[in-house]
Amino acid sequence: MHRAVLALLPLLAMFFTACASAPPMQPIAAERVIADATAHFEDNDPQAAGEVLFMHEEAEFQPSQQPRYAVLRAKIHLQLDEAYEAFAALREFADRHPHSELRTEAIALEFEAGKRMAKSDRGFWFFWSDKRGGKACLEHLTTRYPNCSQFAEAMHLLGSLALEKKDYFLAEERYRELLRRFPDSEWAPVARYQFAMSIYQSLRGPDYDLDRMETAARELDVYVASNPENPTFRAEAEAAVATLRDWRSTRHLTIADFYKTVANKAGEIEHLHLAADPQFAGTDANTEAQQRIGDLGNPPRLQSKGTK
Repeated sequence: MHRAVLALLPLLAMFFTACASAPPMQPIAAERVIADATAHFEDNDPQAAGEVLFMHEEAEFQPSQQPRYAVLRAKIHLQLDEAYEAFAALREFADRHPHSELRTEAIALEFEAGKRMAKSDRGFWFFWSDKRGGKACLEHLTTRYPNCSQFAEAMHLLGSLALEKKDYFLAEERYRELLRRFPDSEWAPVARYQFAMSIYQSLRGPDYDLDRMETAARELDVYVASNPENPTFRAEAEAAVATLRDWRSTRHLTIADFYKTVANKAGEIEHLHLAADPQFAGTDANTEAQQRIGDLGNPPRLQSKGTK
Protein backbone atom coordinates (compact mmCIF):
# COMPACT_ATOMS: atom_id res chain seq x y z
CA MET A 1 0.00 0.00 0.00
CA HIS A 2 2.79 2.34 0.99
CA ARG A 3 4.69 1.71 -2.27
CA ALA A 4 1.52 2.22 -4.30
CA VAL A 5 0.98 5.64 -2.74
CA LEU A 6 4.59 6.59 -3.39
CA ALA A 7 4.22 5.55 -6.98
CA LEU A 8 1.23 7.84 -7.37
CA LEU A 9 2.98 10.93 -5.96
CA PRO A 10 4.64 12.02 -9.24
CA LEU A 11 1.29 11.75 -11.05
CA LEU A 12 -0.47 13.72 -8.32
CA ALA A 13 2.23 16.40 -8.49
CA MET A 14 1.78 16.70 -12.26
CA PHE A 15 -2.01 16.93 -11.81
CA PHE A 16 -1.86 19.74 -9.26
CA THR A 17 0.80 21.61 -11.25
CA ALA A 18 -1.44 21.48 -14.30
CA CYS A 19 -4.35 22.80 -12.27
CA ALA A 20 -2.27 25.56 -10.73
CA SER A 21 -0.97 26.91 -14.03
CA ALA A 22 -3.74 26.96 -16.59
CA PRO A 23 -2.65 27.45 -20.22
CA PRO A 24 -3.05 30.90 -21.81
CA MET A 25 -6.47 31.64 -23.27
CA GLN A 26 -6.99 32.55 -26.87
CA PRO A 27 -6.78 36.35 -27.33
CA ILE A 28 -10.45 36.67 -28.27
CA ALA A 29 -11.63 34.63 -25.27
CA ALA A 30 -9.34 36.59 -22.93
CA GLU A 31 -10.64 39.87 -24.32
CA ARG A 32 -14.19 38.72 -23.70
CA VAL A 33 -13.38 37.99 -20.04
CA ILE A 34 -11.95 41.47 -19.54
CA ALA A 35 -14.88 43.06 -21.37
CA ASP A 36 -17.49 41.16 -19.34
CA ALA A 37 -15.78 41.94 -16.04
CA THR A 38 -15.43 45.61 -17.02
CA ALA A 39 -19.13 45.79 -17.91
CA HIS A 40 -20.14 44.42 -14.50
CA PHE A 41 -17.74 46.80 -12.77
CA GLU A 42 -19.09 49.81 -14.64
CA ASP A 43 -22.61 48.68 -13.70
CA ASN A 44 -21.49 49.02 -10.07
CA ASP A 45 -21.55 45.26 -9.52
CA PRO A 46 -18.01 44.41 -8.36
CA GLN A 47 -19.15 41.05 -7.03
CA ALA A 48 -20.22 39.87 -10.49
CA ALA A 49 -17.09 41.45 -12.01
CA GLY A 50 -14.94 39.47 -9.61
CA GLU A 51 -16.74 36.23 -10.34
CA VAL A 52 -15.84 36.66 -14.01
CA LEU A 53 -12.26 37.88 -13.61
CA PHE A 54 -10.95 36.16 -10.48
CA MET A 55 -11.31 32.66 -11.90
CA HIS A 56 -8.40 33.52 -14.20
CA GLU A 57 -4.80 34.39 -13.42
CA GLU A 58 -2.75 37.06 -15.14
CA ALA A 59 -0.58 34.49 -16.89
CA GLU A 60 -3.62 33.20 -18.80
CA PHE A 61 -3.85 36.50 -20.70
CA GLN A 62 -1.74 37.75 -23.54
CA PRO A 63 1.18 40.06 -22.55
CA SER A 64 -0.62 43.05 -24.08
CA GLN A 65 -3.73 42.25 -22.00
CA GLN A 66 -1.99 41.61 -18.67
CA PRO A 67 -1.67 45.26 -17.54
CA ARG A 68 -5.42 45.76 -18.09
CA TYR A 69 -6.14 42.57 -16.16
CA ALA A 70 -3.98 43.67 -13.20
CA VAL A 71 -5.47 47.17 -13.04
CA LEU A 72 -9.05 45.90 -13.40
CA ARG A 73 -8.46 43.27 -10.72
CA ALA A 74 -7.13 45.94 -8.34
CA LYS A 75 -10.14 48.17 -9.03
CA ILE A 76 -12.57 45.36 -8.28
CA HIS A 77 -10.78 44.42 -5.06
CA LEU A 78 -10.87 48.03 -3.90
CA GLN A 79 -14.59 48.25 -4.68
CA LEU A 80 -15.06 45.09 -2.62
CA ASP A 81 -13.12 46.68 0.27
CA GLU A 82 -10.24 44.26 -0.20
CA ALA A 83 -7.33 46.68 -0.13
CA TYR A 84 -4.56 44.17 0.47
CA GLU A 85 -5.76 42.00 -2.42
CA ALA A 86 -5.68 45.12 -4.60
CA PHE A 87 -2.07 45.68 -3.58
CA ALA A 88 -1.25 42.03 -4.31
CA ALA A 89 -2.71 42.40 -7.81
CA LEU A 90 -0.30 45.28 -8.52
CA ARG A 91 2.77 44.23 -6.54
CA GLU A 92 4.66 43.03 -9.64
CA PHE A 93 3.31 45.65 -12.03
CA ALA A 94 6.46 47.78 -12.12
CA ASP A 95 8.63 44.79 -13.05
CA ARG A 96 6.25 43.05 -15.43
CA HIS A 97 4.92 46.11 -17.23
CA PRO A 98 7.52 48.89 -16.87
CA HIS A 99 6.39 50.75 -20.00
CA SER A 100 2.65 50.26 -19.72
CA GLU A 101 0.42 53.23 -20.44
CA LEU A 102 -1.55 52.15 -17.35
CA ARG A 103 1.42 52.74 -15.05
CA THR A 104 0.01 56.01 -13.64
CA GLU A 105 -3.35 54.40 -12.92
CA ALA A 106 -1.66 51.40 -11.30
CA ILE A 107 0.34 53.72 -9.02
CA ALA A 108 -2.81 55.61 -8.02
CA LEU A 109 -4.62 52.36 -7.20
CA GLU A 110 -1.72 50.98 -5.18
CA PHE A 111 -1.49 54.24 -3.25
CA GLU A 112 -5.23 54.16 -2.55
CA ALA A 113 -4.92 50.60 -1.25
CA GLY A 114 -2.05 51.55 1.05
CA LYS A 115 -3.82 54.69 2.28
CA ARG A 116 -6.98 52.78 3.15
CA MET A 117 -5.08 50.14 5.10
CA ALA A 118 -2.91 52.72 6.88
CA LYS A 119 -6.05 54.44 8.17
CA SER A 120 -7.88 51.23 9.08
CA ASP A 121 -7.98 49.65 12.54
CA ARG A 122 -9.01 46.23 11.33
CA GLY A 123 -6.93 43.23 12.29
CA PHE A 124 -6.96 39.68 13.59
CA TRP A 125 -5.20 39.32 16.93
CA PHE A 126 -1.44 39.60 16.40
CA PHE A 127 -1.51 37.64 13.12
CA TRP A 128 -2.62 40.46 10.87
CA SER A 129 -3.59 44.11 10.82
CA ASP A 130 -4.54 46.43 7.99
CA LYS A 131 -1.96 48.92 9.25
CA ARG A 132 0.78 46.34 8.76
CA GLY A 133 -0.50 45.73 5.23
CA GLY A 134 -0.64 49.48 4.63
CA LYS A 135 2.97 49.86 5.74
CA ALA A 136 4.07 47.09 3.35
CA CYS A 137 2.08 48.61 0.49
CA LEU A 138 3.30 52.18 0.99
CA GLU A 139 6.91 51.06 1.46
CA HIS A 140 6.63 49.15 -1.81
CA LEU A 141 5.12 52.19 -3.53
CA THR A 142 7.81 54.64 -2.38
CA THR A 143 10.55 52.16 -3.28
CA ARG A 144 9.28 51.13 -6.72
CA TYR A 145 7.89 54.55 -7.71
CA PRO A 146 10.10 57.11 -5.91
CA ASN A 147 9.14 59.91 -8.28
CA CYS A 148 5.39 59.42 -8.20
CA SER A 149 3.11 62.32 -7.30
CA GLN A 150 1.83 60.41 -4.24
CA PHE A 151 5.31 60.06 -2.69
CA ALA A 152 4.99 62.93 -0.18
CA GLU A 153 1.63 61.81 1.17
CA ALA A 154 2.80 58.20 1.27
CA MET A 155 5.82 59.19 3.38
CA HIS A 156 3.53 61.22 5.64
CA LEU A 157 1.35 58.13 6.17
CA LEU A 158 4.42 55.97 6.83
CA GLY A 159 5.64 58.52 9.36
CA SER A 160 2.27 58.48 11.09
CA LEU A 161 2.36 54.67 11.28
CA ALA A 162 5.84 54.82 12.83
CA LEU A 163 4.63 57.35 15.42
CA GLU A 164 1.70 55.11 16.32
CA LYS A 165 4.21 52.32 17.00
CA LYS A 166 6.36 54.79 19.00
CA ASP A 167 9.21 54.10 16.59
CA TYR A 168 10.42 57.68 16.77
CA PHE A 169 13.70 57.12 14.95
CA LEU A 170 11.89 55.59 11.97
CA ALA A 171 9.31 58.40 12.03
CA GLU A 172 12.13 60.94 12.02
CA GLU A 173 13.64 59.19 9.00
CA ARG A 174 10.31 59.21 7.12
CA TYR A 175 9.65 62.90 7.70
CA ARG A 176 13.25 63.87 6.94
CA GLU A 177 12.98 62.13 3.56
CA LEU A 178 9.66 63.88 2.83
CA LEU A 179 11.14 67.29 3.62
CA ARG A 180 14.30 66.56 1.65
CA ARG A 181 12.46 65.45 -1.45
CA PHE A 182 9.38 67.69 -1.33
CA PRO A 183 10.06 70.73 0.89
CA ASP A 184 7.26 72.73 -0.72
CA SER A 185 4.55 70.07 -0.80
CA GLU A 186 1.25 70.48 0.99
CA TRP A 187 2.46 67.86 3.48
CA ALA A 188 5.64 69.77 4.37
CA PRO A 189 4.19 71.91 7.21
CA VAL A 190 2.84 68.95 9.18
CA ALA A 191 6.01 66.99 8.33
CA ARG A 192 8.15 69.74 9.88
CA TYR A 193 6.11 69.53 13.05
CA GLN A 194 6.16 65.72 13.19
CA PHE A 195 9.87 65.61 12.34
CA ALA A 196 10.72 67.92 15.26
CA MET A 197 8.33 66.12 17.62
CA SER A 198 9.76 62.73 16.60
CA ILE A 199 13.19 63.85 17.78
CA TYR A 200 11.71 65.32 20.97
CA GLN A 201 9.66 62.21 21.75
CA SER A 202 12.72 59.98 21.31
CA LEU A 203 14.34 61.77 24.27
CA ARG A 204 13.97 60.61 27.86
CA GLY A 205 14.82 63.67 29.94
CA PRO A 206 17.90 65.78 30.69
CA ASP A 207 20.22 62.78 30.98
CA TYR A 208 19.77 61.99 27.30
CA ASP A 209 21.88 62.97 24.27
CA LEU A 210 22.55 66.72 24.43
CA ASP A 211 23.14 66.95 20.68
CA ARG A 212 19.71 65.48 19.95
CA MET A 213 18.15 67.86 22.45
CA GLU A 214 19.80 70.77 20.63
CA THR A 215 18.59 69.44 17.27
CA ALA A 216 15.03 69.00 18.54
CA ALA A 217 15.02 72.51 20.03
CA ARG A 218 16.33 74.01 16.79
CA GLU A 219 13.74 72.23 14.65
CA LEU A 220 10.90 73.18 17.00
CA ASP A 221 12.04 76.82 17.05
CA VAL A 222 11.95 76.85 13.24
CA TYR A 223 8.47 75.33 13.26
CA VAL A 224 7.06 77.79 15.81
CA ALA A 225 8.68 80.71 13.95
CA SER A 226 6.82 79.65 10.79
CA ASN A 227 3.57 80.77 12.48
CA PRO A 228 1.75 77.43 12.07
CA GLU A 229 -1.99 77.56 11.46
CA ASN A 230 -2.83 74.49 13.57
CA PRO A 231 -3.31 75.79 17.15
CA THR A 232 -2.94 72.33 18.69
CA PHE A 233 0.36 71.67 16.93
CA ARG A 234 1.61 75.12 17.90
CA ALA A 235 0.71 74.65 21.57
CA GLU A 236 2.35 71.21 21.69
CA ALA A 237 5.48 72.54 19.98
CA GLU A 238 5.75 75.47 22.39
CA ALA A 239 5.33 73.13 25.37
CA ALA A 240 8.07 70.89 23.98
CA VAL A 241 10.35 73.91 23.50
CA ALA A 242 9.83 74.89 27.16
CA THR A 243 10.58 71.36 28.34
CA LEU A 244 13.73 71.22 26.21
CA ARG A 245 14.93 74.53 27.66
CA ASP A 246 14.72 73.01 31.11
CA TRP A 247 16.35 69.74 30.05
CA ARG A 248 19.21 71.42 28.20
CA SER A 249 20.06 73.79 31.05
CA THR A 250 19.86 70.91 33.54
CA ARG A 251 22.13 68.84 31.32
CA HIS A 252 24.76 71.58 31.20
CA LEU A 253 24.61 71.90 34.99
CA THR A 254 25.04 68.12 35.35
CA ILE A 255 28.09 68.24 33.08
CA ALA A 256 29.47 71.13 35.16
CA ASP A 257 29.08 68.95 38.27
CA PHE A 258 30.99 66.16 36.57
CA TYR A 259 33.89 68.45 35.67
CA LYS A 260 33.94 69.76 39.23
CA THR A 261 34.22 66.17 40.49
CA VAL A 262 37.26 65.48 38.27
CA ALA A 263 38.82 68.87 39.12
CA ASN A 264 38.49 70.26 35.58
CA LYS A 265 37.90 73.92 36.35
CA ALA A 266 37.70 74.99 32.69
CA GLY A 267 35.02 72.40 31.96
CA GLU A 268 33.04 73.30 35.07
CA ILE A 269 33.05 77.03 34.30
CA GLU A 270 32.26 76.45 30.60
CA HIS A 271 29.11 74.47 31.34
CA LEU A 272 28.05 76.76 34.19
CA HIS A 273 28.10 79.61 31.68
CA LEU A 274 26.15 77.50 29.18
CA ALA A 275 23.51 76.68 31.81
CA ALA A 276 23.39 80.38 32.80
CA ASP A 277 22.76 81.53 29.22
CA PRO A 278 19.82 83.97 28.91
CA GLN A 279 17.97 81.54 26.61
CA PHE A 280 17.41 79.33 29.68
CA ALA A 281 16.15 82.16 31.89
CA GLY A 282 13.47 81.05 34.31
CA THR A 283 14.67 77.47 34.67
CA ASP A 284 15.96 76.17 38.01
CA ALA A 285 19.26 75.14 36.46
CA ASN A 286 19.76 78.62 35.02
CA THR A 287 19.22 80.23 38.44
CA GLU A 288 21.58 77.79 40.16
CA ALA A 289 24.27 78.23 37.50
CA GLN A 290 24.20 82.01 37.87
CA GLN A 291 24.49 81.65 41.64
CA ARG A 292 27.47 79.32 41.37
CA ILE A 293 29.25 81.58 38.89
CA GLY A 294 28.80 84.42 41.37
CA ASP A 295 30.13 82.26 44.21
CA LEU A 296 33.22 81.54 42.09
CA GLY A 297 33.85 85.26 41.63
CA ASN A 298 32.25 85.60 38.17
CA PRO A 299 35.09 83.91 36.28
CA PRO A 300 35.15 84.30 32.47
CA ARG A 301 34.65 81.25 30.29
CA LEU A 302 37.83 79.20 30.07
CA GLN A 303 36.78 76.92 27.23
CA SER A 304 39.44 74.35 26.39
CA LYS A 305 39.68 71.05 24.55
CA GLY A 306 37.56 68.28 25.99
CA THR A 307 35.13 70.50 27.90
CA LYS A 308 32.04 69.67 25.85
